Amino acid sequence: SPLLAGDNSYTASAIERYTATVTERICELDNSLASLRLALGFIMDLATGDNVSPSEYRYHYENFIFRAVGVIDRSHRLVGASLMLDAKKYESSRGNLYVSKEVKEAYPAVYAALVSITTTVDSHKALRNAVIHASAFSNREFGLLSAFENLKIPVPDDVDLQGLMREHFSMNGGEVAIVISELEARLSDLLNSLGPIFAKTCPSGVELSKPDNNIAPHHLEH
Repeated sequence: SPLLAGDNSYTASAIERYTATVTERICELDNSLASLRLALGFIMDLATGDNVSPSEYRYHYENFIFRAVGVIDRSHRLVGASLMLDAKKYESSRGNLYVSKEVKEAYPAVYAALVSITTTVDSHKALRNAVIHASAFSNREFGLLSAFENLKIPVPDDVDLQGLMREHFSMNGGEVAIVISELEARLSDLLNSLGPIFAKTCPSGVELSKPDNNIAPHHLEH
């Protein structure tokens, strides 16, 4: 290629810039899923470990919350790039609303996929906002368990505090696993809905690069 030959004057074609931009957006989503799986792995390790720490659990659960909510933004940006919408608008703070309005009537399948992704993560948005603006993640059970650790409250002899923590973290880990599984399915639906758009935009023989973790690689081939 001209670039490999040292030709710095090479200018990418419009289709090359398009495929590079869309591939970058797909890889961002792929990386999000990989990070969510890592967070789940850490949570489940705590649920089976010998020395369970509420503070470590909070760290990994907050990471899961931020990553999961971030999938919503990244999904809308993928759609914006795929439809060649105004990048300044779809990357802005109101970008999700802009993209949704653009696709609601013109691309109902794409719009439905975006709604499904948002719905899957919606319950965690309030937690994300609370962590950003107020305090660290907590709920009634977690607050009680943390109190024993942070306030050095003596544990009654007949209470297996470590066992209670492992049970609580395991239950929440199961919920995290369900969210990740649903997100994978919804992202696959999104790529399916974008397939006809890719086929029309990319000429025969041009392929979008496949992400390493394979959200749904067969949908990217033309």
